[in-house]
Amino acid sequence: MYGDYVIYDENQMLTDGFHVYLNTNSVLDYFKLETHTDLNFSFGMVLTFLLIMTPFCYKKIDKKYKATYIVFLDLAIIALFMTTKAFPWFIMPQILTIIQFAWRLHGFFILFISFVAGVNAYIIYSSFNKNKKVFLTIIILMIFTLTGLSVSKYQTISTYDHDNEVQFEKNLEKATKLGPYNINRDYMPTRAIENINYLQTRKDETYVLSGSADIKDENKYKLNDEMKIENVNNATLELPYLYYHGYTVTLNGKKIKNYESENGFLCVDVNEDGVLKVEYTGTNAEKIAMLISFIGLVLLIVMEIIKRKKKDSKKAK
Repeated sequence: MYGDYVIYDENQMLTDGFHVYLNTNSVLDYFKLETHTDLNFSFGMVLTFLLIMTPFCYKKIDKKYKATYIVFLDLAIIALFMTTKAFPWFIMPQILTIIQFAWRLHGFFILFISFVAGVNAYIIYSSFNKNKKVFLTIIILMIFTLTGLSVSKYQTISTYDHDNEVQFEKNLEKATKLGPYNINRDYMPTRAIENINYLQTRKDETYVLSGSADIKDENKYKLNDEMKIENVNNATLELPYLYYHGYTVTLNGKKIKNYESENGFLCVDVNEDGVLKVEYTGTNAEKIAMLISFIGLVLLIVMEIIKRKKKDSKKAK
């Protein structure tokens, strides 16, 4: 959040309101038959039937579940509304348009509507005085049959080369260095993407961008690097790491300020000879989060112990 990364760049990620609006659904998308060439947003026969029965089922819901039912139904409707062009994506702040594709909100719709559909299914099932097993069997068969028919379409696709994918993965595992086109670039510094050719051809070592300095005995291993710098004169060094917060750079044991170079790499200014060390120590936010998680775990264990002791004392009585 404090850096300039691709994921927050609306031009790179196409996360402005206009592009989110273009990636919305029409009402017909919810009732189309599935094809293997497009994304499928269809409700399907089972869910469509259960939703149609909502007015009938609502009257028969137990009072203690009705409030939850209404909340889930409202949230499902809101999520579904946000997947359509009727939602004013054009005026939404980037904190919302960062979703990139409005249809991703189907995930929320599915979560909320599952509860509603489940309650409806139970009420319908309970309404049958006789032949409950027949009704249940029909629903299960419908789900498996319709799902099977949908999946069967993918079995006929012959363009997918599984062996080629496996070999590609093995090659990546053996590689000593990965190129920028072999990774997810969404979380890279924006400057690195803008200078991607530089990134692709850059050697895995420290560069002197300005001033002068001799780099000797550089030993880089994963997120740690150590080197000797000699004959230093107002030197700007670009270290062999993409710029992320959490790196600590020391010169002769003293912490020095680091910043982002024009190429999106970790950079420092030095003006004395000595030993330069780089290591990833994490951000303050990371450390606080880990501390909270640890305290939470300890509290959870303590609460469980107290809970069990109370149970044992009740049994003893």
